[in-house]
Amino acid sequence: MDVIGLSVSEVAVCHEIYGFADIYWRFKDGVITGTETQEAVDLTCRSIRKLLEQIEKSDNLHLIIAAERIMCNADLKHFQSLQQIQPDDFPPGSIMRPLQEGVARMDEVNRKLAFRAENIEIFHRYSSATQMEKIDHDASGLPKDGIRKLLLSHKTRLSNRSTGFDAVGREERSLIQFRKMNIQKAEHLYKAMQREALGIAPKSPKDQ
Repeated sequence: MDVIGLSVSEVAVCHEIYGFADIYWRFKDGVITGTETQEAVDLTCRSIRKLLEQIEKSDNLHLIIAAERIMCNADLKHFQSLQQIQPDDFPPGSIMRPLQEGVARMDEVNRKLAFRAENIEIFHRYSSATQMEKIDHDASGLPKDGIRKLLLSHKTRLSNRSTGFDAVGREERSLIQFRKMNIQKAEHLYKAMQREALGIAPKSPKDQ
């Protein structure tokens, strides 16, 4: 687990999420059984969501990305184990392809954020350069760069997940929706970094 930019307490929260995600899939797979299995699944989802709510309030971009990476990896490990198949052997159209891509997206975001945090002057020059390039910009004049495109792509994947490849209950859908909200928060925090680098003032209070 990548802990770049995280405090000891934040790393502990990530480990809690990892533990609950593992328990969730053990219940779903029938490794842990009982007469109240669905109730246990729902309780586990609520426990994860509570931790994600705590993370969302932290305004820590690195922590949000680390937590989502853990959730993506837990999903991927589940389906990989279920089908006893190696990542390089995932067939086209496999449900594991988007899961694998989700982990890769979070890893790439984390690497780019780590570089930019450690090389803030380079990030400022990069942001100024991308502002001048012929790439898409939002209404505020902020460039829709690689990180923003990765986050947008991941939000789409989560939306597909809630209606897609496996049957999920109300609490599970709620958890997926909150994961999506956390990615939206990550977008908000990253745009704040862009505004600071470019010296662009927020257009409205919600942009602050």
